[in-house]
Amino acid sequence: MYASCAGSCRFAPIAKKSAMTKIIGSGLKAISVPIPMPSSATASARTVTNRSCVRSWNLLSATRATRRTHETAAAMLIALAGPTAVGKSELGLMLAERLDGEVLCADSRQIYRDLDIGTAKPTAADYARAPHQLFDIADPRETFTVAQYRQAAKACIADVQARGRVPILVGGTGLYFRTLLYDYTIPEVAPQAELRAALEAAEAAEPGSLHLRLQQSDPLTASRLHPHDLRRVVRALEVESVTGRPMSEWQSRSAEIQPDCLYLALTAPKPLLYERIQRRITLMFKAGLAEELEGLRLRYGRDLPLLETLNYAETAQYLDGQNDLSQAQELMFIHTRQYARRQLTWFRRDTEIEWHEVQNQTELETLADAIVQRVSQARPGLRSGMGHIA
Repeated sequence: MYASCAGSCRFAPIAKKSAMTKIIGSGLKAISVPIPMPSSATASARTVTNRSCVRSWNLLSATRATRRTHETAAAMLIALAGPTAVGKSELGLMLAERLDGEVLCADSRQIYRDLDIGTAKPTAADYARAPHQLFDIADPRETFTVAQYRQAAKACIADVQARGRVPILVGGTGLYFRTLLYDYTIPEVAPQAELRAALEAAEAAEPGSLHLRLQQSDPLTASRLHPHDLRRVVRALEVESVTGRPMSEWQSRSAEIQPDCLYLALTAPKPLLYERIQRRITLMFKAGLAEELEGLRLRYGRDLPLLETLNYAETAQYLDGQNDLSQAQELMFIHTRQYARRQLTWFRRDTEIEWHEVQNQTELETLADAIVQRVSQARPGLRSGMGHIA
Protein backbone atom coordinates (compact mmCIF):
# COMPACT_ATOMS: atom_id res chain seq x y z
CA MET A 1 0.00 0.00 0.00
CA TYR A 2 2.86 2.35 -0.76
CA ALA A 3 3.71 4.67 -3.59
CA SER A 4 7.40 4.97 -4.22
CA CYS A 5 10.12 7.53 -4.60
CA ALA A 6 13.57 6.81 -5.93
CA GLY A 7 15.75 5.83 -3.05
CA SER A 8 16.18 3.69 0.02
CA CYS A 9 12.93 5.00 1.45
CA ARG A 10 9.19 4.67 0.98
CA PHE A 11 6.20 6.93 0.97
CA ALA A 12 4.05 6.19 3.97
CA PRO A 13 0.44 5.63 2.94
CA ILE A 14 -2.18 8.21 3.77
CA ALA A 15 -3.76 7.16 7.04
CA LYS A 16 -7.06 5.40 6.58
CA LYS A 17 -9.52 3.35 8.61
CA SER A 18 -10.83 1.19 5.80
CA ALA A 19 -10.28 0.41 2.12
CA MET A 20 -12.09 3.64 1.29
CA THR A 21 -11.71 6.39 3.84
CA LYS A 22 -13.19 9.82 3.53
CA ILE A 23 -10.96 12.68 4.52
CA ILE A 24 -13.47 14.84 6.33
CA GLY A 25 -13.68 18.45 5.28
CA SER A 26 -16.32 21.11 5.20
CA GLY A 27 -17.33 23.97 3.03
CA LEU A 28 -16.82 24.81 -0.60
CA LYS A 29 -14.42 27.46 -1.77
CA ALA A 30 -14.05 29.11 -5.16
CA ILE A 31 -10.71 28.28 -6.76
CA SER A 32 -8.86 29.35 -9.87
CA VAL A 33 -9.61 27.09 -12.83
CA PRO A 34 -6.94 27.18 -15.54
CA ILE A 35 -7.89 29.76 -18.13
CA PRO A 36 -4.97 31.25 -19.96
CA MET A 37 -1.97 33.24 -19.12
CA PRO A 38 -1.76 35.51 -22.19
CA SER A 39 0.38 34.18 -25.04
CA SER A 40 -0.96 36.34 -27.88
CA ALA A 41 -2.05 39.91 -28.43
CA THR A 42 -5.71 38.99 -28.07
CA ALA A 43 -5.31 36.95 -24.89
CA SER A 44 -5.41 38.43 -21.43
CA ALA A 45 -5.12 37.06 -17.92
CA ARG A 46 -8.50 35.78 -16.87
CA THR A 47 -9.49 33.98 -13.73
CA VAL A 48 -12.37 31.56 -13.68
CA THR A 49 -13.55 30.04 -10.43
CA ASN A 50 -14.92 26.62 -9.78
CA ARG A 51 -15.43 24.25 -6.93
CA SER A 52 -12.73 21.84 -5.98
CA CYS A 53 -13.20 18.70 -4.02
CA VAL A 54 -11.37 15.79 -2.45
CA ARG A 55 -12.14 12.43 -0.81
CA SER A 56 -9.42 9.88 -0.95
CA TRP A 57 -8.73 6.20 -0.82
CA ASN A 58 -5.67 4.16 -1.63
CA LEU A 59 -6.02 1.58 -4.40
CA LEU A 60 -2.40 0.49 -4.67
CA SER A 61 -1.86 -3.27 -4.68
CA ALA A 62 0.16 -4.88 -1.92
CA THR A 63 2.60 -6.26 -4.46
CA ARG A 64 3.66 -2.75 -5.40
CA ALA A 65 5.10 -2.15 -1.95
CA THR A 66 7.12 -5.35 -1.91
CA ARG A 67 8.92 -4.80 -5.19
CA ARG A 68 10.28 -1.34 -4.30
CA THR A 69 13.61 -2.45 -2.89
CA HIS A 70 16.16 0.03 -4.24
CA GLU A 71 14.55 3.44 -3.87
CA THR A 72 16.49 6.62 -3.27
CA ALA A 73 15.48 10.10 -2.22
CA ALA A 74 17.93 11.70 -4.63
CA ALA A 75 15.28 12.43 -7.29
CA MET A 76 11.52 12.59 -7.28
CA LEU A 77 8.67 13.01 -9.73
CA ILE A 78 5.06 13.52 -8.70
CA ALA A 79 2.49 12.75 -11.40
CA LEU A 80 -1.12 13.97 -11.11
CA ALA A 81 -3.61 12.53 -13.61
CA GLY A 82 -7.38 12.24 -13.95
CA PRO A 83 -10.36 13.52 -15.96
CA THR A 84 -10.80 17.08 -17.10
CA ALA A 85 -12.11 19.64 -14.58
CA VAL A 86 -11.56 17.36 -11.57
CA GLY A 87 -9.12 19.63 -9.74
CA LYS A 88 -5.68 18.37 -10.84
CA SER A 89 -4.28 21.82 -11.55
CA GLU A 90 -5.22 23.20 -8.15
CA LEU A 91 -3.68 20.22 -6.35
CA GLY A 92 -0.56 20.58 -8.47
CA LEU A 93 -0.26 24.23 -7.44
CA MET A 94 -0.76 23.37 -3.77
CA LEU A 95 2.00 20.78 -3.93
CA ALA A 96 4.31 23.11 -5.84
CA GLU A 97 3.85 25.77 -3.18
CA ARG A 98 4.42 23.31 -0.33
CA LEU A 99 7.32 21.38 -1.88
CA ASP A 100 9.21 24.11 -3.73
CA GLY A 101 8.07 22.40 -6.93
CA GLU A 102 7.33 23.28 -10.53
CA VAL A 103 4.23 22.36 -12.54
CA LEU A 104 4.93 20.48 -15.78
CA CYS A 105 2.32 20.20 -18.53
CA ALA A 106 0.98 16.75 -19.43
CA ASP A 107 -1.80 17.92 -21.73
CA SER A 108 -1.57 17.36 -25.47
CA ARG A 109 -3.23 20.68 -26.37
CA GLN A 110 -1.82 22.98 -23.71
CA ILE A 111 1.63 22.44 -25.22
CA TYR A 112 0.50 24.55 -28.21
CA ARG A 113 0.87 28.31 -28.20
CA ASP A 114 -2.17 30.62 -28.40
CA LEU A 115 -4.79 27.95 -27.67
CA ASP A 116 -5.50 29.30 -24.22
CA ILE A 117 -9.10 29.58 -23.08
CA GLY A 118 -10.33 26.56 -25.01
CA THR A 119 -7.66 24.32 -23.46
CA ALA A 120 -7.99 25.75 -19.92
CA LYS A 121 -4.36 26.79 -19.58
CA PRO A 122 -3.00 28.18 -16.31
CA THR A 123 -3.84 31.77 -15.46
CA ALA A 124 -1.48 34.61 -14.70
CA ALA A 125 -2.42 34.08 -11.04
CA ASP A 126 -1.38 30.43 -11.34
CA TYR A 127 1.98 31.41 -12.79
CA ALA A 128 2.47 33.75 -9.84
CA ARG A 129 1.97 30.87 -7.41
CA ALA A 130 4.51 28.47 -8.96
CA PRO A 131 6.78 28.07 -12.00
CA HIS A 132 5.17 26.29 -14.98
CA GLN A 133 7.02 24.32 -17.65
CA LEU A 134 6.20 22.69 -21.02
CA PHE A 135 3.24 24.95 -21.74
CA ASP A 136 3.23 26.88 -25.07
CA ILE A 137 6.24 25.00 -26.46
CA ALA A 138 4.82 24.05 -29.87
CA ASP A 139 3.57 25.88 -32.94
CA PRO A 140 -0.14 25.06 -33.56
CA ARG A 141 0.61 24.64 -37.28
CA GLU A 142 3.05 21.82 -36.62
CA THR A 143 2.55 18.32 -35.26
CA PHE A 144 4.26 17.83 -31.93
CA THR A 145 4.65 14.08 -31.63
CA VAL A 146 4.62 11.97 -28.48
CA ALA A 147 8.30 11.24 -29.07
CA GLN A 148 9.05 14.97 -29.13
CA TYR A 149 7.03 15.49 -25.97
CA ARG A 150 8.87 12.72 -24.14
CA GLN A 151 12.24 14.14 -25.13
CA ALA A 152 11.25 17.64 -23.99
CA ALA A 153 9.64 16.41 -20.78
CA LYS A 154 12.59 14.22 -19.77
CA ALA A 155 14.97 17.13 -20.27
CA CYS A 156 12.69 19.41 -18.27
CA ILE A 157 12.30 16.91 -15.42
CA ALA A 158 16.07 16.46 -15.23
CA ASP A 159 16.59 20.22 -15.15
CA VAL A 160 14.05 20.77 -12.38
CA GLN A 161 15.54 17.96 -10.30
CA ALA A 162 19.07 19.24 -10.88
CA ARG A 163 18.03 22.55 -9.36
CA GLY A 164 16.83 20.74 -6.23
CA ARG A 165 13.15 21.28 -6.94
CA VAL A 166 10.30 18.79 -7.37
CA PRO A 167 8.76 18.33 -10.84
CA ILE A 168 4.98 17.88 -10.63
CA LEU A 169 3.53 16.48 -13.83
CA VAL A 170 -0.11 17.56 -14.22
CA GLY A 171 -2.57 16.76 -16.99
CA GLY A 172 -5.06 14.39 -18.52
CA THR A 173 -3.27 12.96 -21.55
CA GLY A 174 -2.75 9.33 -20.63
CA LEU A 175 -0.26 8.65 -23.39
CA TYR A 176 2.05 11.37 -22.08
CA PHE A 177 2.12 9.77 -18.63
CA ARG A 178 2.67 6.34 -20.12
CA THR A 179 5.62 7.46 -22.23
CA LEU A 180 7.34 9.13 -19.29
CA LEU A 181 6.64 6.75 -16.42
CA TYR A 182 7.19 3.39 -18.12
CA ASP A 183 9.69 1.66 -20.37
CA TYR A 184 7.80 2.54 -23.51
CA THR A 185 8.54 2.29 -27.22
CA ILE A 186 7.50 5.23 -29.39
CA PRO A 187 7.52 5.01 -33.18
CA GLU A 188 10.00 7.49 -34.58
CA VAL A 189 7.85 8.43 -37.55
CA ALA A 190 8.27 11.91 -38.97
CA PRO A 191 5.14 13.64 -40.31
CA GLN A 192 4.40 12.50 -43.87
CA ALA A 193 3.08 15.57 -45.67
CA GLU A 194 1.76 13.82 -48.78
CA LEU A 195 0.12 11.02 -46.83
CA ARG A 196 -1.51 13.46 -44.45
CA ALA A 197 -2.84 15.55 -47.32
CA ALA A 198 -4.36 12.44 -48.90
CA LEU A 199 -5.93 11.33 -45.64
CA GLU A 200 -7.35 14.76 -44.90
CA ALA A 201 -8.77 14.97 -48.43
CA ALA A 202 -10.44 11.60 -47.94
CA GLU A 203 -11.97 12.79 -44.67
CA ALA A 204 -13.20 16.01 -46.27
CA ALA A 205 -14.87 14.03 -49.05
CA GLU A 206 -16.44 11.58 -46.61
CA PRO A 207 -16.54 12.79 -42.98
CA GLY A 208 -15.96 9.98 -40.52
CA SER A 209 -14.28 7.71 -43.04
CA LEU A 210 -10.85 7.87 -41.42
CA HIS A 211 -12.11 6.85 -38.01
CA LEU A 212 -14.01 3.98 -39.61
CA ARG A 213 -10.83 2.92 -41.38
CA LEU A 214 -8.96 3.03 -38.08
CA GLN A 215 -11.67 0.92 -36.44
CA GLN A 216 -11.07 -1.75 -39.03
CA SER A 217 -7.28 -1.84 -38.77
CA ASP A 218 -6.74 -0.85 -35.13
CA PRO A 219 -9.97 -1.07 -33.09
CA LEU A 220 -8.19 -0.49 -29.77
CA THR A 221 -6.75 2.85 -30.83
CA ALA A 222 -10.02 3.83 -32.52
CA SER A 223 -11.91 3.20 -29.28
CA ARG A 224 -9.67 5.74 -27.52
CA LEU A 225 -10.10 8.50 -30.10
CA HIS A 226 -13.14 10.62 -30.83
CA PRO A 227 -14.16 10.48 -34.53
CA HIS A 228 -13.72 14.26 -34.70
CA ASP A 229 -10.17 14.15 -33.34
CA LEU A 230 -8.79 14.24 -36.85
CA ARG A 231 -5.24 15.10 -35.81
CA ARG A 232 -4.79 11.95 -33.73
CA VAL A 233 -6.73 9.72 -36.13
CA VAL A 234 -4.49 10.84 -38.98
CA ARG A 235 -1.40 10.28 -36.83
CA ALA A 236 -2.48 6.74 -35.97
CA LEU A 237 -3.06 5.88 -39.63
CA GLU A 238 0.22 7.55 -40.55
CA VAL A 239 2.22 5.47 -38.06
CA GLU A 240 0.50 2.29 -39.20
CA SER A 241 1.15 3.08 -42.86
CA VAL A 242 4.85 3.84 -42.34
CA THR A 243 5.72 1.10 -39.84
CA GLY A 244 3.29 -1.63 -40.82
CA ARG A 245 2.22 -1.93 -37.17
CA PRO A 246 -0.92 -0.46 -35.59
CA MET A 247 -0.48 2.30 -33.05
CA SER A 248 -1.89 0.11 -30.28
CA GLU A 249 1.06 -2.27 -30.65
CA TRP A 250 3.52 0.59 -30.37
CA GLN A 251 1.74 1.82 -27.25
CA SER A 252 2.38 -1.34 -25.26
CA ARG A 253 4.61 -0.83 -22.25
CA SER A 254 6.47 -2.63 -19.51
CA ALA A 255 4.60 -3.44 -16.30
CA GLU A 256 7.07 -1.63 -14.06
CA ILE A 257 6.69 2.07 -13.38
CA GLN A 258 9.92 3.98 -12.90
CA PRO A 259 11.00 3.79 -9.26
CA ASP A 260 11.24 7.51 -8.59
CA CYS A 261 7.60 8.45 -9.10
CA LEU A 262 4.55 9.03 -6.94
CA TYR A 263 1.67 8.47 -9.39
CA LEU A 264 -1.68 9.87 -8.26
CA ALA A 265 -5.03 10.42 -9.95
CA LEU A 266 -8.11 12.37 -8.94
CA THR A 267 -11.71 11.47 -9.58
CA ALA A 268 -15.07 12.78 -8.38
CA PRO A 269 -18.69 11.68 -8.09
CA LYS A 270 -20.36 12.16 -11.47
CA PRO A 271 -22.77 14.91 -10.37
CA LEU A 272 -19.91 17.00 -8.99
CA LEU A 273 -17.67 16.42 -11.98
CA TYR A 274 -20.45 17.28 -14.42
CA GLU A 275 -21.30 20.40 -12.44
CA ARG A 276 -17.68 21.52 -12.67
CA ILE A 277 -17.60 20.81 -16.40
CA GLN A 278 -20.80 22.79 -16.96
CA ARG A 279 -19.55 25.75 -14.96
CA ARG A 280 -16.19 25.74 -16.72
CA ILE A 281 -17.91 25.85 -20.12
CA THR A 282 -20.07 28.81 -19.11
CA LEU A 283 -17.08 30.69 -17.76
CA MET A 284 -14.97 29.93 -20.84
CA PHE A 285 -17.42 31.91 -22.95
CA LYS A 286 -17.47 34.73 -20.42
CA ALA A 287 -13.67 34.75 -20.54
CA GLY A 288 -13.73 35.21 -24.33
CA LEU A 289 -13.62 31.78 -25.96
CA ALA A 290 -15.50 32.95 -29.07
CA GLU A 291 -13.17 35.93 -29.46
CA GLU A 292 -10.14 33.70 -28.99
CA LEU A 293 -11.34 31.41 -31.76
CA GLU A 294 -11.88 34.34 -34.11
CA GLY A 295 -8.32 35.46 -33.45
CA LEU A 296 -6.95 31.97 -34.04
CA ARG A 297 -8.79 31.76 -37.36
CA LEU A 298 -7.31 35.05 -38.47
CA ARG A 299 -3.81 34.10 -37.41
CA TYR A 300 -3.66 30.44 -38.46
CA GLY A 301 -6.54 29.93 -40.86
CA ARG A 302 -9.91 28.28 -40.47
CA ASP A 303 -8.55 24.88 -41.48
CA LEU A 304 -6.11 24.56 -38.56
CA PRO A 305 -6.67 20.96 -37.33
CA LEU A 306 -6.50 21.96 -33.66
CA LEU A 307 -9.59 24.10 -34.19
CA GLU A 308 -11.54 20.89 -34.82
CA THR A 309 -10.87 19.72 -31.27
CA LEU A 310 -12.97 19.97 -28.11
CA ASN A 311 -14.41 23.40 -27.28
CA TYR A 312 -13.15 25.01 -30.48
CA ALA A 313 -15.18 22.86 -32.88
CA GLU A 314 -18.45 23.56 -31.05
CA THR A 315 -17.65 27.26 -30.75
CA ALA A 316 -16.92 27.37 -34.49
CA GLN A 317 -20.43 26.07 -35.19
CA TYR A 318 -21.79 28.89 -33.04
CA LEU A 319 -19.71 31.54 -34.82
CA ASP A 320 -20.75 30.16 -38.21
CA GLY A 321 -24.45 30.33 -37.34
CA GLN A 322 -24.97 26.58 -37.27
CA ASN A 323 -25.96 26.64 -33.59
CA ASP A 324 -26.93 29.26 -31.04
CA LEU A 325 -24.88 29.76 -27.89
CA SER A 326 -26.93 27.44 -25.71
CA GLN A 327 -26.68 24.66 -28.30
CA ALA A 328 -22.92 25.12 -28.58
CA GLN A 329 -22.56 24.96 -24.81
CA GLU A 330 -24.71 21.83 -24.63
CA LEU A 331 -22.57 20.14 -27.29
CA MET A 332 -19.43 21.10 -25.37
CA PHE A 333 -20.95 19.63 -22.23
CA ILE A 334 -21.82 16.35 -23.95
CA HIS A 335 -18.44 16.02 -25.64
CA THR A 336 -16.51 16.95 -22.49
CA ARG A 337 -18.40 14.34 -20.47
CA GLN A 338 -17.53 11.77 -23.11
CA TYR A 339 -13.90 12.87 -23.00
CA ALA A 340 -13.81 12.60 -19.21
CA ARG A 341 -15.18 9.05 -19.41
CA ARG A 342 -12.48 8.10 -21.92
CA GLN A 343 -9.82 9.57 -19.64
CA LEU A 344 -11.12 7.60 -16.66
CA THR A 345 -11.20 4.40 -18.72
CA TRP A 346 -7.59 4.92 -19.78
CA PHE A 347 -6.22 5.67 -16.32
CA ARG A 348 -8.20 2.96 -14.55
CA ARG A 349 -6.38 0.35 -16.60
CA ASP A 350 -3.19 1.31 -14.78
CA THR A 351 -2.89 -0.54 -11.47
CA GLU A 352 0.10 1.60 -10.43
CA ILE A 353 -2.09 4.68 -9.92
CA GLU A 354 -3.17 5.72 -6.43
CA TRP A 355 -6.68 7.16 -6.69
CA HIS A 356 -8.21 9.96 -4.64
CA GLU A 357 -11.85 10.94 -4.97
CA VAL A 358 -12.30 14.69 -4.77
CA GLN A 359 -15.18 16.71 -3.35
CA ASN A 360 -14.24 20.10 -1.90
CA GLN A 361 -11.48 22.60 -1.40
CA THR A 362 -10.92 21.84 2.25
CA GLU A 363 -10.40 18.17 1.51
CA LEU A 364 -8.10 19.03 -1.39
CA GLU A 365 -5.91 20.98 1.01
CA THR A 366 -6.01 18.07 3.47
CA LEU A 367 -4.87 15.71 0.71
CA ALA A 368 -2.07 18.08 -0.31
CA ASP A 369 -0.83 18.19 3.29
CA ALA A 370 -0.98 14.39 3.53
CA ILE A 371 1.08 14.02 0.35
CA VAL A 372 3.64 16.51 1.65
CA GLN A 373 3.91 14.48 4.84
CA ARG A 374 4.55 11.32 2.84
CA VAL A 375 7.15 13.07 0.74
CA SER A 376 8.87 14.40 3.87
CA GLN A 377 9.19 10.86 5.18
CA ALA A 378 10.72 9.75 1.88
CA ARG A 379 13.03 12.77 1.59
CA PRO A 380 14.10 13.99 5.04
CA GLY A 381 15.38 17.55 4.86
CA LEU A 382 13.56 18.37 1.62
CA ARG A 383 13.19 22.11 1.32
CA SER A 384 9.56 23.16 0.99
CA GLY A 385 8.02 26.49 0.13
CA MET A 386 7.84 27.14 3.89
CA GLY A 387 11.38 25.98 4.66
CA HIS A 388 12.83 22.59 5.40
CA ILE A 389 10.41 19.78 6.07
CA ALA A 390 11.21 18.12 9.34
